[in-house]
Amino acid sequence: MLIVTFSFAFGVRVKADFSLTGPTLICTSGQYTVQNYSNETLVWSSSSNLTLTSTQGQNPATFSANGSGTGWVKATITCCGKQYNLPIGVWIGPPADPTGVSSESGMWGYAGNSYSFAVWPYDPYDEQEPDPILYVDPEEGTSLWYDYQNYFQIYFEYAGHYEIWATFENACGESDPVYLNYEGPYSYSTGYEILE
Repeated sequence: MLIVTFSFAFGVRVKADFSLTGPTLICTSGQYTVQNYSNETLVWSSSSNLTLTSTQGQNPATFSANGSGTGWVKATITCCGKQYNLPIGVWIGPPADPTGVSSESGMWGYAGNSYSFAVWPYDPYDEQEPDPILYVDPEEGTSLWYDYQNYFQIYFEYAGHYEIWATFENACGESDPVYLNYEGPYSYSTGYEILE
């Protein structure tokens, strides 16, 4: 939940602190509340992939998803001859598809070792960043584990052809996967090849 706060003062005895609270991830709908609101004029607005389903000017307000991707909700308060805007950025629905999965361990590999793979894009400082998930097929002779951020380790007991695919996941579901065909690692020093 994100809280956006705006304060104003006039004279020496009156001070109001407005804050807008609500979810930053919407699967089907989300409720937003202006805190410290009394009888000021309130107007709700949003990005085109959200629809206001409660009465305009009502506090709290409910917005329903009618699309996906990045979006926003904004409360505009008119008080004392001024307008105050309180926006919140949101993500609507399952995550966007990853742009790729790549080998991060250089160009040489040997059976019996583990190698690092990454799912892209990834921003560890974005609180809305979904969780990356990695799969490997065939599973026989392999072990896969999460390393950190968007990195995974895969242990290959045998040389061969493997299909590695990645998705992103949030509370609303999973993205479509992206695939990487991985040849190797080889039993000898011939290395492996990444195929598009």
